[in-house]
Amino acid sequence: MDVIYFYKLDEINIPIFVSRTSDISLNLFDDVEAQKIVNEFPEARNNLYILVGTTEFKLNI
Repeated sequence: MDVIYFYKLDEINIPIFVSRTSDISLNLFDDVEAQKIVNEFPEARNNLYILVGTTEFKLNI
């Protein structure tokens, strides 16, 4: 299954990280990794999503 981390900017999804996996737990970020993403992509603060297959989730970071 495809896993895409992204943030939204003016209703456009901006991908940050894309991977393919059969085990989603291998692709989940811990708090340290999430903070690195926010430091590199400040637009992702309170605006980070993950698309797993066809299901979108908003992450609370």
